[in-house]
Formats: sequence, C-alpha cells, structure tokens
Amino acid sequence: MNGETLNERYERLCREYEDKFGEQIYGAFQVDPYTEWACDLIEHCIKRGTPCNYTTDIGLTPEQAKEVVF
Repeated sequence: MNGETLNERYERLCREYEDKFGEQIYGAFQVDPYTEWACDLIEHCIKRGTPCNYTTDIGLTPEQAKEVVF
C-alpha cells in the first residue's frame, strides 16, 4: 500500500479507473466505497483490463445494475 491510507488508495484507484476506461466509478457503490473490498474490486478490474461489470463483479441483478449512478 506504499504508506497510503485506505481513503488515498480508493481515490487513487478511482482516478486510475477513470483514466483507463474513460468512466467514473467513484460513488458507484451502494455500500461505503472507502473499504478494502471496494479498493480490491476496482484494482481487480484495472488489472483485468475491463470495466466493472456490476452483475458479475458485484452480484447485482440487471435491474439493480441499471440504477448504479456515477
């Protein structure tokens, strides 16, 4: 983690995600985004090279995924 706090890690990963995929992920979670889980998910998508799929990566139903707001 290079001495960064969880909040710093989350914000850094959100910027990396936006740079890589051209879309924001910040605030897209219905749970507290500043968690290890959220950071790990964003990092996983960046390393995988594809944007987050809210149905397969997070487990939302297609109806719930439509309600994700950036």
